[in-house]
Amino acid sequence: MSRGGPQQSMPGRDIPRRVSTRMGRHLTAAFAAVVLCVAAGACGRGEDGDKASGRARSPQETVRAYVEALNRRDGERFCSVIAPYLRGRVEVAAKETLEDSDGGKDPCARFVTAYIGHIDEAGPRWLRADIVELAPVRAGGGLVQVSMTLRHHYLDESILPKRRYTEVEADRVFLSRFEGRWRVAKMSRVARRATIGGLDESDPLQPVDVRAEERRFRDLLARQRAQYRSEQETYQPPGRLAGCKGRTAVLRDPEGDLRDQDRPYIRDPKAPEADLVRAEVTPSADRLCAVFALAAPPEGELLLMLRLGGAHPKALAGFGSVSVERRPDGAYRVTSGLNVEGDPETVAGEVGVQGSRVSLVIRRSPRSRAGSAPKDFAWGVTGVQPRPQERTALIDYAPEGTAGMVTYPAGLRCRNGDGRCPWPE
Repeated sequence: MSRGGPQQSMPGRDIPRRVSTRMGRHLTAAFAAVVLCVAAGACGRGEDGDKASGRARSPQETVRAYVEALNRRDGERFCSVIAPYLRGRVEVAAKETLEDSDGGKDPCARFVTAYIGHIDEAGPRWLRADIVELAPVRAGGGLVQVSMTLRHHYLDESILPKRRYTEVEADRVFLSRFEGRWRVAKMSRVARRATIGGLDESDPLQPVDVRAEERRFRDLLARQRAQYRSEQETYQPPGRLAGCKGRTAVLRDPEGDLRDQDRPYIRDPKAPEADLVRAEVTPSADRLCAVFALAAPPEGELLLMLRLGGAHPKALAGFGSVSVERRPDGAYRVTSGLNVEGDPETVAGEVGVQGSRVSLVIRRSPRSRAGSAPKDFAWGVTGVQPRPQERTALIDYAPEGTAGMVTYPAGLRCRNGDGRCPWPE
């Protein structure tokens, strides 16, 4: 192994997204308020000094608190000693990975606590760091610098017997004053070994331009707000339930068969508003019409997906699958796949609602039309209800199974990708 410990992946970028993130990465009003106060350096300070004396920490004491917070997996303390713009970046990463779970708690603290020492693949895991030597404070360029020598402790469980070992490394922490308090102005090596510092990919031993970092963070907030506004504009109130004309195929699904995405062996019948009981699909020469029937009228966040199978599913409507996404306020949008930023791609479609039924109408792409209604293709539907407070989602597949489909119009079971699902014409 190379000096400096294992190269662990950066939380917030490599962590596989849950099904619930399919609803998009929303900057909610609450989150927007949080990042605004972070930008002003006026929230979430936590403890920032000696409780007994009430005095602020010195640069060296701040560095010790910074390392100790990582060792203790103390996200609240760690976030209290880093610069507001660093805290803000962690907030954004938390929003992208943790969603709105435990929404009443500090997202920066939750993220740091959850991902200190996190590894996506088998390999050595960072446990803690001991400060072997702490050098005197050096000042220059509007910053102060504290150099130190650390002894990192690792645990490698990818081999048998598992192995504990240590590595010694030099580190350097740059600090600046914010509202009269010393804060860590740049993630140093120890934060990167703990898999938190990957949010900053610059050289950890080089000084930081605080004003430039503050501008970068303000630009990030501006992009997030613009993205949020643009995304919200894609949602619209639903219209009337569509009347699908043509040869309709019906797929029935048992009531009460929702499953937890993390524990698929557990059924949860307590969310009838997301429980699919019937689905219909009606293709025609110029459009594709689908109706989803639920056990109860839709509520809260909900995703209803029409999965189109076979070797060339895009021949049906220009898409491989199409989703209806419902916002908690009852507005809807239609999406298909992800854009280059990893967010759902909005497409033109019409959503209608009547009672517990939701309809979807999409126009077939001119290139996909053959002058008549398509036939002999495969299809299936999926219902998803995000459960952010529980960090999971309830899922209902019809027919059962992630790749399960039925043929149109016969309704014969097949599995997409195994060669048994027909090619759409």
